[in-house]
Amino acid sequence: MRVRIKVSLFFLCCFLISIFANAQYASNDYSFSGIKKSIEAPFNNNNLELPRATCFCVISYKDLTNKKSRDGVCLDLTKKVNMTFGGLNQQSVENQKKCNKRCTDFASILTSQDIEAIASCACSKGAGSNSGIRAFSAIGTKEFSSSHHLGALESSPAKYETKCTCPDTWQYNSDQKKCAKQICDVSQPTSNQNLGNWGFIWSNKIWEMRTANCSDNLVSAAVCKIRK
Repeated sequence: MRVRIKVSLFFLCCFLISIFANAQYASNDYSFSGIKKSIEAPFNNNNLELPRATCFCVISYKDLTNKKSRDGVCLDLTKKVNMTFGGLNQQSVENQKKCNKRCTDFASILTSQDIEAIASCACSKGAGSNSGIRAFSAIGTKEFSSSHHLGALESSPAKYETKCTCPDTWQYNSDQKKCAKQICDVSQPTSNQNLGNWGFIWSNKIWEMRTANCSDNLVSAAVCKIRK
């Protein structure tokens, strides 16, 4: 009788242990499966969006080769070029060549109005005559490289000539830029001298002075253009 009771208790204990173990395993498996799922989630490179590098294209009367500055720029074609590069090697030599070619393509088809505006800009900023006008391209933070050559600036200011006239019987005095008229002789010989703003003594004669009618006449117009 005691043997049967012991056997029954033994099987009962085994059964309870089995149930407990299965329950514990199921609980651990559920928790582990959640961790496993998060670890094995695929990494998608497409979700990693890097900032794109812009292809810059500018027209300048200064040499920007191997420089990062934008000095002397009279026209920015970057928006018209509308070119960017993505990926991990955005500023590669190959992409720089593509940017340079696209800059050249747009700079070579500028209208006559664009050319005139560039020349006017260069002249107004004090660019010297024979300054080279050229397009330059650059990607992102890279230095500029030479692109399309538009030509050389031809610049010279307008030239004027001053002409003065006097009323009849008056003579133009170029030294003082006034009109002079002889009034009378000096009774006693005296040295040449000014008599204030109204006249002077010259060669023992008294002369009256008045302001001449002077004007600046255009001799040659200002020149500001790009010569190919």
